[in-house]
Amino acid sequence: MSRLQRATTTFYLQSFRNGSWLLNIYLIKSDKQEMISDNQVTQIIELYLNKLETSCLSEEFLYYRTGFAFLHYGTRGVDLTIWHYGKWGSTLETYCCSWYCYGRDISKMELLDSAEPVICQYEMLYIIEEISALCQILDNDASCDFRNEFRDYYLKLQIAKNNEHPPALAILY
Repeated sequence: MSRLQRATTTFYLQSFRNGSWLLNIYLIKSDKQEMISDNQVTQIIELYLNKLETSCLSEEFLYYRTGFAFLHYGTRGVDLTIWHYGKWGSTLETYCCSWYCYGRDISKMELLDSAEPVICQYEMLYIIEEISALCQILDNDASCDFRNEFRDYYLKLQIAKNNEHPPALAILY
């Protein structure tokens, strides 16, 4: 693998928190043999979306609760970074929260502050894809219903990839 890639499984259009969140999930592993179940992925993301909602949102913004997340099982620890979109007035905004723990004890993940990194080299190609998708969605005037435009974009992407079916992490939104 290149210096920009690790073993990655992508789950597009996954629904969380009783349908209130719609995320593309990138499960990245430094050890491609490490076993991480779909259930583990779902539990971790549900837990930290709850923390995000209780500690990292402001009344000042309209959050679409739509975006993507990197769940990265690295060499030294686990990182979960959730990127999501919303707006302030008429401007689309991007928000980001990241949690980290050393080792594999997910219960000890801590919210990272601005002194800590929010992206590493193994996530860069995926964030480029996601931001490119966002630009195309905005170019199509997604002001009417961002979530539907997001969903439609990724459904079309899946069809374009020779009708590949996403892994079965969760039911499509």
